[in-house]
Amino acid sequence: MRMRILLDLSPETVDALNALALQSGKPRAEVIRRAVSSYVSAHVEPLSAFFGLWAENPKTQDVAQFVAEIRGEWVR
Repeated sequence: MRMRILLDLSPETVDALNALALQSGKPRAEVIRRAVSSYVSAHVEPLSAFFGLWAENPKTQDVAQFVAEIRGEWVR
């Protein structure tokens, strides 16, 4: 599903986008979609970067003991 988004761009940016679109033979909207996708890919860490985040932490090596310690801190 695609969504329409309204952007305010300078005339120079629009001219540059038009030139890129003409050069690539793609619609301006496709040039913008690819640019946004590229930017997001470069700036958002994938979930896999956080997988095993505590693997190196010595406190979490014995999971059962770690959970017991954490639960031991709970006060009713």
